[in-house]
Amino acid sequence: SLVDASGDLGIEHWTLLLGEASITTQNYGYSEQIVISITDDRGRSALSDIIAVIPMGVTYAIDVPDTVIAGEAWTMNVERVDVVTGRTVTGYDETFSIIAINAASGEERPEIGAEPSGVLSFTYGVTMEGLSPVPSQSYDRAELIRLRVMDENGGNVLSPPIVVRAAPAAVFTLNLEELDGSNVERILRPQDRVWAHVTSADASGNPAPGALVSFSVTSGDATLGSARTEQYQVNTDSSGEALVEIRIDDYAQVDLMIDAQVDELVAQQAAAPVAGPPVSSTDFSGVAEVFQDGWYVSFDTEITLDAESEMSGMAMTIYFDVDGADGPSPMTPYTGPFTLESLGVTGSGEHELRFYTVEDSGVAEAYQFAKLYTTQSVSLTQQISNRPNPFAAGREETSILFNPSSSGTVTITIYDLFGSVVMQGHMEAIADQTNAFVWNGRNGKDNVVANGGYIARITGSGFDYRRKIAVVK
Repeated sequence: SLVDASGDLGIEHWTLLLGEASITTQNYGYSEQIVISITDDRGRSALSDIIAVIPMGVTYAIDVPDTVIAGEAWTMNVERVDVVTGRTVTGYDETFSIIAINAASGEERPEIGAEPSGVLSFTYGVTMEGLSPVPSQSYDRAELIRLRVMDENGGNVLSPPIVVRAAPAAVFTLNLEELDGSNVERILRPQDRVWAHVTSADASGNPAPGALVSFSVTSGDATLGSARTEQYQVNTDSSGEALVEIRIDDYAQVDLMIDAQVDELVAQQAAAPVAGPPVSSTDFSGVAEVFQDGWYVSFDTEITLDAESEMSGMAMTIYFDVDGADGPSPMTPYTGPFTLESLGVTGSGEHELRFYTVEDSGVAEAYQFAKLYTTQSVSLTQQISNRPNPFAAGREETSILFNPSSSGTVTITIYDLFGSVVMQGHMEAIADQTNAFVWNGRNGKDNVVANGGYIARITGSGFDYRRKIAVVK
């Protein structure tokens, strides 16, 4: 048996023959100092000299978790053990260092210049009676690692693999990027496509995968993703990134503002200016008066089209037609002013002018429409006319059109059918072209005239024109 020892002897019992006994293969399982006590069946006993039991070899046993979270504390244990028996060695304590290495490449951490670089919070220790617990270890880089425990006497042991996972997202960035990944540094145009790009990381700087990213269009004419919606959700990938395509609407004019939120973090915004499509306009020379939802014109009224672009120096082409003459889309390039007569348009009544502008960049405006209400042109054989006739006095106006034979001041007098003057006005007229005087259907006291017939008389140097006008309500 043993005295003051808890280990096991290889042989504990034997028999004395002829006064002698020998044990040639005794062994003991602990490295410590022991005394062997010999006792026979008659109660006699004796103690051996002190025996120092030393291990055949000493190594480290490292106890670590399978999985930890980057930046969060976890515990580990380092133990000095016998290489044969695996039992704790109490008499051979050591000071040791702890180094993290990448389990795949074997590269030691920290990695200079990397972010995060791979830092352990606890990098050394001392065994006492063979044990050294490390209660507050942590590691900041999300990767598969092993811990190397080393000492000055040649100890060099690797721990089992440890999966270090990224912590939940703590920070993120939002950028607008071109399809090639470069930053958007230009004015966006209708039909452009760019990316909204989120990059998320945990508190240590590791990419944060699996975070929920919510994108939304908070301002501007744009949609997100293939479904063309104003809101879009996606989880970050293994690199902590999330992307969604932004498509600027075909006729967008409002600057773009994108909002992104990662998990419960404070939302961020990214903006980009947007230049809308070109804008076309019409101008009229000659007879042209606003009427209802369009214009009263003559067949010889000269129509001019113009266009402006928000992009300086951009070349443009205007296309137009009247009454859908070109088919589904206007196809006639505008080259200069035109008249309905020059286009071969005939027949009094309502006509429709369609037009739109296309930039050389391909950006186009939506089709524009102008209603044109026509009557026969004033000619030398018909020096005076008015439109509309009849008209609703007090709710609309009528244009009195005349073609004077001489220039100068003319007098316009409105009579009732009894010859009484209802109102009178003056204007400057130009000879041999159509001039217009607008009457709002009110008398000289600004009262709306009654229903019935009235006579418009225009007099000037060498001419006296008269026209019957009907008033209805």
